[in-house]
Amino acid sequence: MLLGKYLVAVTWTLPVGLISSAMSVLILAPQNPGHLMWVQWRLVLLSCVAYAAVFTFIGVLFTKRTMAFGVFCAIFVEVFLAMIPAVVNSFTIQFRLRCLLVRWMDWDSTLVTNNPDAGAFRVYFGEESDWWHLGVLLGMTATLLVAAALILRWRQFTTSAETDG
Repeated sequence: MLLGKYLVAVTWTLPVGLISSAMSVLILAPQNPGHLMWVQWRLVLLSCVAYAAVFTFIGVLFTKRTMAFGVFCAIFVEVFLAMIPAVVNSFTIQFRLRCLLVRWMDWDSTLVTNNPDAGAFRVYFGEESDWWHLGVLLGMTATLLVAAALILRWRQFTTSAETDG
């Protein structure tokens, strides 16, 4: 049941993300949309997979006021903490996606990485390889789904109203 709800979340958000990113690329870069669209589609796929796991975990962890906790997580953790140039931002999905964006777009990051005064920028964009970020993202996703399944098993939720009492 948990895996089905997770897959439904990914299946519903993925087409919307792909279509909206394609439309934004056609508006922002109409002269050469190919590379940017390819990068954005990969990031959309990764974000749908990872964020669906986060919100599935939140839904299992907090059975009441789930939407409030989800909004709090989205705003505080994924927006506020991801913008702080410190180690804490590396625990967010947005950090990993941002690092992948910089690497996949082939942006010149040597100005930041070779400058000794640019420590905050190195922390903001990361120094790891793109395979490291992909592994961490997929690892976070798997960990959150396993944790959600364990919590569900531990709490022994029922699926029918007849056995609730």
